[in-house]
Amino acid sequence: MNILITEPATMITDYLLAVAGMVFGVSLLRLRKRRPEMSLLVWGIGFLISALAAIVGGTYHGFALYFSESLHRATWNVTMLLIGVSAGLFVGAILTTKRTPGDRGWLVWGTVLSVIGLLIQQSGFSILRNFNHNDLYHCIQLIAFFAFFNFARHTDYSHSR
Repeated sequence: MNILITEPATMITDYLLAVAGMVFGVSLLRLRKRRPEMSLLVWGIGFLISALAAIVGGTYHGFALYFSESLHRATWNVTMLLIGVSAGLFVGAILTTKRTPGDRGWLVWGTVLSVIGLLIQQSGFSILRNFNHNDLYHCIQLIAFFAFFNFARHTDYSHSR
């Protein structure tokens, strides 16, 4: 039996983003044992939900031929809902942490990269025939996640509101 994957690069980059989200989320939740700050909890949950969004999104892109039209649409809607929830959690984590000018670099880089990635994703720009705008966005977002993760773990939470 051959399994046909509809968008293999998009599925793989989505699943890589999911692995990163899981690693970053679990790392921040484990760090919370030493630094029991609410922001670390919110960041950690945000990363785990973004990982779930990437798993569902990768499944949507990779296995479209095996879903009914209504299930395919529902899978996309769940993906978008999870992305929105994770973005809201990230914003909440940022807003609940008092920052000093020196620790904003990672946050700025994560935000700038996320915006650039979204612009590329929305533009439809593709590097190669089999590496499209979604794949490029996922790779850029992977780097943005790394920046957000570093912001979350290096911020001085002793001054949290």
